[in-house]
Order: sequence, then structure tokens, then C-alpha cells
Amino acid sequence: MSLDKDDIPLHFEGVRLRPAVEGGGWLIAAVLTVGGVGLAATAGGWAAEAFGVAAAGIGGAGLVGLVRCRQFETVLNRRFLSGAAGPLRGRLPVGFIEGVAIRAATSWRRLYSDREVVVETPSHIRTLVVPSREPKALIDAIQSVESRKSKVES
Repeated sequence: MSLDKDDIPLHFEGVRLRPAVEGGGWLIAAVLTVGGVGLAATAGGWAAEAFGVAAAGIGGAGLVGLVRCRQFETVLNRRFLSGAAGPLRGRLPVGFIEGVAIRAATSWRRLYSDREVVVETPSHIRTLVVPSREPKALIDAIQSVESRKSKVES
């Protein structure tokens, strides 16, 4: 497979889950899984057995979620800015970027970092928000790509 020069990453940042979140998540998910299996195997009634199976299922889903979403990846190339955590992905064409700002992390992105980069398109039609431990480097890379595009167009 050959890469087009536009597909070569100009900036990459992989932000892992915070250690406390990851460690606590592993502990809770493992306790739910093992405890649920143990309860379901030794239960004396159908209600306890059903509760054990449900706990094991929730714990197993938590383990899968921790493995799949343990790192948020931000990739910038000449055509797109993309962000992904496991199966959750977002992509924005670089040519449509109008505004870039740094702010304190909100919502689920606090699990990865204290700060996030907000990238907006004209008229705020679409917004991509990515957690970042080095937001200034990402903004500099975006502005560098934008300045290259404007030089090519003129």
C-alpha cells in the first residue's frame, strides 16, 4: 500500500486515559466480572443468578470499553483533522476549519486531559473537540497546514 503525500500525518497525539481512571476502571470491571460469575455459579435462586449474570455482563463490557478506548488519537494531515477513541471517530476537512480555541476539558474528555482543542467550521455547522495535553502544538500544526494551503491557492 502506498501513501499519497496528503495522507502522511503532520501531527499525531495519542492521549491515554488518566492513570486513576484506567486503574479504577480495571478494578471495578474486574470485580464486577469475577463477582458476577461467582454469584451466578453459586446462587441459590433465580434472582441472585440473574443479578450475577448481569453484573458479569456489565463488567465484561467495561473491560472491553477500557481496552478499546484507552487512548484518544488525534491525527492531522494535509486534508483532514481526525480524532478517535476506539470505535468512536470524528473527521473534519482542513479546508473548512475557521476557528481553533483551547479551553478546559468538558464532559468525557476530562477522562483523558485537562484541556481540549475546539475546531469549528464556518457558521458553526460542525465542531470537532479533541482532548490534548499539548494543545498549542496542535493549533500550530493546524495553522501551518492552513498557511500552506493559502500559499498554494494564491
